[in-house]
Formats: sequence, C-alpha cells, structure tokens
Amino acid sequence: MPGWKPDCLRGSVYEPDPLKLKERKHDQNAVIEDSTEDDKKGIAVIELYKQDGHGLGFIVSGGEDKGFRPTVSSIRPGGTAHRSDSLEVNDIILSVNGIKTDGMKHDEIINLLKNTGEHVILEVEYQLPDNSFSSSFSVCCKQHIVSLERDSGGFGFTLRGGYHNNPQKSRALTVTQIRPGGSADREGSIQVGDRIVAINEYNVAHFTLSEASMFLQQCGHEANFTVEYDMSVI
Repeated sequence: MPGWKPDCLRGSVYEPDPLKLKERKHDQNAVIEDSTEDDKKGIAVIELYKQDGHGLGFIVSGGEDKGFRPTVSSIRPGGTAHRSDSLEVNDIILSVNGIKTDGMKHDEIINLLKNTGEHVILEVEYQLPDNSFSSSFSVCCKQHIVSLERDSGGFGFTLRGGYHNNPQKSRALTVTQIRPGGSADREGSIQVGDRIVAINEYNVAHFTLSEASMFLQQCGHEANFTVEYDMSVI
C-alpha cells in the first residue's frame, strides 16, 4: 500500500532465536511416519483480559461428571473471547492459569473460570488444520499482501497451526476463522484456509503458534500480511 509504514519494526518486537529457526528448517526434512489421531491435535496458549467486570464470554460444556473433557461449546458475539480472535468452538480447555482441568467436575471448572482475575491464561487443545489438498486438479500457490487495522483487540481472524518439533504436527499458520464484522471480514481478501507466511515483511513460516501470537500482539494499529492460498489449475 503506497505510503504505508509498518508499526511493527524488526528489533522492537519479539523474534525467535535465529539458530532455533535454522534447526526447525532442518527438522522439516525429517522422515515422516504414519500419523495418528494425536498427531492431528495442537496446543495453544491463549491470554484473555476481562474488561469492565464482564466475564470471559464463552460457555464450557463437559467435565469428569459429564463423561467428556471440558469443551468450548459457545462463544458470545462481542464478548472477551470473541474479540480476542484466539478461541474457537470445540476447543478443549486443558488448564486455567496453570491449573489442570483433568479430573475436575463441570461445576468445579465453571467456578475456576469465574474466580480468575482479570488476566486469564488458557491452555487449549484444538484440531490441527488439514495439511493436504485432495483434488484431481493441479494446484499452484498464489500470494498477495493484505493491510488490516486492529480492531477491539485483534485483526479479525484466528490462526492455528505453526511449527512443532514433531513433523507430523507442523502446519502452516492457517486462518481457521474470520470474525464477522471484524477487520479481516470488512476488508474481504482473507479467507478461511489461507496461510499467513509473513507479517510486516517478516517471515513467520517457521514460527510456532505462540510466537506468531506474541508477534501480532506487539504490532501496532496496522499490519501488513503476506497471505498464501491455493488455486486449482485445470
């Protein structure tokens, strides 16, 4: 965009150790064995900040007495979780502020969430984005740059995937959700399934999800995203 100046400058934001990034690129050449169901699950650490006495803005189902793990069953539009662009329906709550939910009853989990302070750290398990493309057509990758303004905490889309030291779990940083009415939705170019390969011209292809989230948090009011997507060629 002419005249655009990045708010998120190299050297002023979190950057992973370059040696570790080099090791990650080497690890991706490792032999990949047959995948298991566990290989299709990722872990994300999500930080939420309660505002003006409001709750976290999502409903949890499940618990030890319900027969299934505590799961996000609904997210309230406009609430804290919704505005954060980080939580999704069907995410499994593994811990709240470091307290594991395994073995806890439903009411105990609800009380734990209600009695947290303003700053809440959730560890959640989620389904990794698909890592394959099934089609009879040839596929080519295209890239374009999208400029977005931050609104109400995020840029209006949820990222999942990222680097993992287990090659089976490594995925591109993939857009899995676009918040209706948010910045990405209003701009209209980014679609679910698109991959974010750079932020403000900084290559994030070998970032973990946590590193990418931290990088985004330290960006300013506006950011440039290099977006990659697939096109079928007949």
